[in-house]
Amino acid sequence: VDRQGNLIAFSDTARVLKGENVSQLQVVGEFLDNPPAFQKTEMSTYPGITETTVVGTYIALETPDWAVVTEVPWGEAYREVIREAILSLAIILAMAIMAGVLGIFIARRLAVPLVSLTETAARIAGGEMALQASAGSGPGEVVSLATAFNSMTAQLRDLIGRDQRR
Repeated sequence: VDRQGNLIAFSDTARVLKGENVSQLQVVGEFLDNPPAFQKTEMSTYPGITETTVVGTYIALETPDWAVVTEVPWGEAYREVIREAILSLAIILAMAIMAGVLGIFIARRLAVPLVSLTETAARIAGGEMALQASAGSGPGEVVSLATAFNSMTAQLRDLIGRDQRR
C-alpha cells in the first residue's frame, strides 16, 4: 500500500487496477497514522483484506513511502497450535479414563475380599458357626486377616463345644 492506503499489489489484480483503498484495515491504518520513524511491526489478528480473520503485520519501506502488508488466514497461522492442543486434550482425556478404570479395578480388588469377610463375620454372628472365611484371594493383608479370623472362629467353636459337653 502507498501512504494514502491505496492497494499497489495483490493477488487479485482487478482490485489493484481499480485503485482500491484499504485504509480501513487495521495494519494499514497503523501505517497511515504513524510516521516511518515510529513504525512498529507487531503481529495482530484482525479482519483482513479478504474479510476473513487473519494474522498479519506490515513493514514500512523508506523509499518509496509504502508498506508491505503480510496476512495469513487465522486457521492456517494457528493450525499447529490448534492441532497440538487437540492432541494434548485427547491424551489427557485418555489418561483420565485409564486412571478411572484402573482406580475402579484396584478399588474392587481391595474391597471385594473385605466385603466377603464382613458378610462371613455377620453370618457367623448370626449363628452359622460352621462357616469359614475365604482366605484364598485378595491382598496379603486380607488373606492374613481371613486366616486369623478362621483360627478365631475355630477356637470359639472348640470353647462352645466344651461348654456344651459339660
